[in-house]
Amino acid sequence: MRMRREESSPGLKCPDKWPVDPFGVDYEELRNKLAFCDDRNRTRYRKKITPPPHPITVINCHTRQLEPLEPGMKYVCLSYVWGPPKPSSGDEPGYPHIPNYTEKTVEDAITVTANLNYQYIWVDKYCINQKDKEEKMAQIKQMDYIYAQADLTIVAAAGNHADYGLPGVSTQPRFTRRSFKLGNYILSPNWGPVRLAGALKQSTWMERGWTYQEALLSRRRLFFTDYCYLHDCGECHIEGNESMRFESWTQCPLFVNHGKVKEHSLWMSYNLSPVIPDVCDRIQEYSMRKLSYQSDSLNAIMGVLHTFESSNPPIYHYQGVPIIPPAEALLDFDPRTTLMDGFVQSLRWCLDTHGVKKRRPAFPSWSWVGWDNPCYNLTLNRSVSASTTVIVEIEDSSGERIDWAQFTERGYLKDADPSELPHCIWLEAETFVMASLDAPPPFEEDAQVSELVRNMPIEVSRFKSCVKLFSKHDAEEMERLWAKCEAGKVVAVVLGDVSKPVATRSIIIVEEQDGVYRRVGNFDDNDFAMLFDIGPMFWERGAVELRRRWIRLS
Repeated sequence: MRMRREESSPGLKCPDKWPVDPFGVDYEELRNKLAFCDDRNRTRYRKKITPPPHPITVINCHTRQLEPLEPGMKYVCLSYVWGPPKPSSGDEPGYPHIPNYTEKTVEDAITVTANLNYQYIWVDKYCINQKDKEEKMAQIKQMDYIYAQADLTIVAAAGNHADYGLPGVSTQPRFTRRSFKLGNYILSPNWGPVRLAGALKQSTWMERGWTYQEALLSRRRLFFTDYCYLHDCGECHIEGNESMRFESWTQCPLFVNHGKVKEHSLWMSYNLSPVIPDVCDRIQEYSMRKLSYQSDSLNAIMGVLHTFESSNPPIYHYQGVPIIPPAEALLDFDPRTTLMDGFVQSLRWCLDTHGVKKRRPAFPSWSWVGWDNPCYNLTLNRSVSASTTVIVEIEDSSGERIDWAQFTERGYLKDADPSELPHCIWLEAETFVMASLDAPPPFEEDAQVSELVRNMPIEVSRFKSCVKLFSKHDAEEMERLWAKCEAGKVVAVVLGDVSKPVATRSIIIVEEQDGVYRRVGNFDDNDFAMLFDIGPMFWERGAVELRRRWIRLS
């Protein structure tokens, strides 16, 4: 609340609304602020402009024609929530024009773009041929280029569908601020950064998977919320007619681990150290978002993953799993072996199992994109040695097994359509069979173990130690895996070097079905910190029988 003293005027009355036009945008002031931002950050925004890998189509705001983007043309992008699919109106988009009527959000974005003196805007629904699978995938793979090269991205952070519009631009009003009189004082709501942060945090736009990379990859953003419009370039932001330092805006958690976009890690050449946590953080943050179509789980972050392929050394991914070269391997970087070790290390991600685990069958179980759950601990492997002793082979669509060197030499990581990459991998590693307890362990009275392992009745032989395998919220899955354990169908795969203590951080749990294994769980640091004594490894004490073998994992 803001409090201001009412001036002594015999005819003064308390205004019932804060003097902010719910249907106005001060385009002149906003143009001036954007120009100021351009001038202030001229060096920061100066980067080498390279042609896009594939032609880009944009909308001419004056003619409503679809035109190819030519070198030197400035354009604006739109980031918005599509909402549920609508029946076809018969006025389908197609070259060389867009429909006479588009969604209100798109129409308002065209209006804003033109009033900011830009002629072109890129809108995914109309600028990507949705019926051409190859063209659509080509554009998805260059989302990083499309959003990074845009002069500005308009963010529709209000409403939950594309017909909501941009508040204040045309028919959708912004919320108004009512004031109250208390004696000689007028109390007015203060809609500063905290309120605006809350509006963004609670918006549907903030929850959606596709919008994550759209904001992250954009060099500057113009947000439209139900409360106001706000420009953010990472250094300062502009709320209506008021400018404030960016520090006051960092209360808005645009991204979980950072108050603002870490653009330096995406667009500047840094060594490996700052890049590793960034790619892991980006995946962790994205995994918390929601998708209307689970088949989009990889495509919706493709632009971010593609960006990290330009780092030095490049960080590729295989089905979404980042292939991070171990630090000590950089001195002798060899993609045929170093990348294989990095891939093995990155298989140690964990799922948040505070609920039912949900599979995405279109993707492999060994990748986080194969699960509709938040993932974490992607940085757990930073302390693990490059010497994993695990061998990886890939099974292609014909059933042929190729080693990692052939896999990389054939350009699978660089050139292949990610949706067509093989799902089946072979791991040669040390393994041991998991066994079930006769009854759930009586951990209820144990304050140290408590909720973490209370409903995880899988043991390592006679030591009766438990692992994080399933959630207490998923009784059906628990019973199924229990039966699998009794049949000897649940196996622990050691991804680390069994001669080193850190190997305990490198175990994933897989179950067998018709000769193929799928990942169902993992050991993590917390499990071992509580459940194993400090000393020799449990396999060295004879607790389990290690067996090196090939595991076919899908």
